[in-house]
Amino acid sequence: EKYDQPFGRMPVLIEKSANGSPDFMLTESRTIERYIARKYGFMPSNLKDAARQEQLRDVQADVGILSNEVRLGAGDEAEKRLIYLIGQLISFHTEVLQENGNTGYFFGDKLSYVDMSLYGFFKLIFAHPPTCIPTYVQDIKNQITPEIAKVIDNVESHPLLRGHITSNAEFYPLLK
Repeated sequence: EKYDQPFGRMPVLIEKSANGSPDFMLTESRTIERYIARKYGFMPSNLKDAARQEQLRDVQADVGILSNEVRLGAGDEAEKRLIYLIGQLISFHTEVLQENGNTGYFFGDKLSYVDMSLYGFFKLIFAHPPTCIPTYVQDIKNQITPEIAKVIDNVESHPLLRGHITSNAEFYPLLK
């Protein structure tokens, strides 16, 4: 139950010790994401690169929150701000990808936390578009740069993720 969890929040990550008793507990989605990314090597050890990944993820989250508010009827000004911010997000993410040599990854030449989170960001906003902007999904797809499309392709084709991603045929491939 949600109210039985720390701070009355979900999701909750509970790691258990060898004897099965709770050993470690975290709440807050992005905190859990970052912990798992660090634990399994999807976050760079370089402090500045890690901070940049967290920044990119936070931008995605902020735009996602605004998208949800618009979907729930936040009004014309919020709609205009959302369209503007998505353009800014695409532009900023593209610049970082270009700085990394257009490898299809944000950092280095392997999958990272922010690569996966960008894929999840687009999947979420495509799955739940605001009905007040009928052309929302197509407008965003039209803005996606080749650099971002390459990240999406790398995530979709990654051997550890492909089975999970292709199991949701409605959104695979994401940019169809």
